[in-house]
Amino acid sequence: MMQPLAQSSGSQRGFTLLEVLISIVVLSFGLLAIAALQLKTMEFSRNANQRANASALASSLADQMLLNRAAITAENFDSQQNPPASVISCYSSGGCTAAQMASNSLYEWRKAISQALPGGGGGVCRNSVAQSLPTASVTQQQAETFDCDRATGAPYVIYIWWPDNTNNAQLATTRTYQRFYLQVQP
Repeated sequence: MMQPLAQSSGSQRGFTLLEVLISIVVLSFGLLAIAALQLKTMEFSRNANQRANASALASSLADQMLLNRAAITAENFDSQQNPPASVISCYSSGGCTAAQMASNSLYEWRKAISQALPGGGGGVCRNSVAQSLPTASVTQQQAETFDCDRATGAPYVIYIWWPDNTNNAQLATTRTYQRFYLQVQP
């Protein structure tokens, strides 16, 4: 004959509904933390990619500058004094002058910046001290303004800036801009 199981007054069998709910809440917080970590990782990856693009663009222009010594000597790469323009016509005709090649290099470089770093820009000038752009939220006009002392014998400084899109809640008129600069000593 089978005897019924005796129930002890102090033991518990299984989980209560309250314990299950608490474990679900704890698990939910863990999953939310993992999702937030994934978003931050994506943001940092995008910022690293933008910096890598800026570095490659600055290095590309520096190489073009060093190959065109006559334009460096004549200071044709100063983008504030010599606004860049496309002068492709000289490539098909009798040849380009050093100034035309410098202007075209700057024009193509700025076009490449706008494609690789939307909303970004760049400039080149002689400056004895490479300046960084303001770190506070600034307008695009403020980001594009940089003062160069054009000191004789000073290195060229290649500036690149682009909007930091990590805070999409900011207005389009006031953003924080990332910046990159490279000094080129001819």
